[in-house]
Amino acid sequence: MPAPSNVYVPLPSSAADALRELARREFRHPRDQAQKLLVEGLRRAGALPAEPSEPSLSDRTPVGAT
Repeated sequence: MPAPSNVYVPLPSSAADALRELARREFRHPRDQAQKLLVEGLRRAGALPAEPSEPSLSDRTPVGAT
């Protein structure tokens, strides 16, 4: 991932509280939780390309198969 760029986003106190609570539940720092939510939202909106997905187990060739 490229070096982070800082962006300040003021939040209403209720949203900041919700962000902190979600971060606590997911064992993240609130700043990392905010980054995750923003990136996911930008991808859903089509503003960022989707991450390449890992191939599923059914897509993988078994060891020894040709």
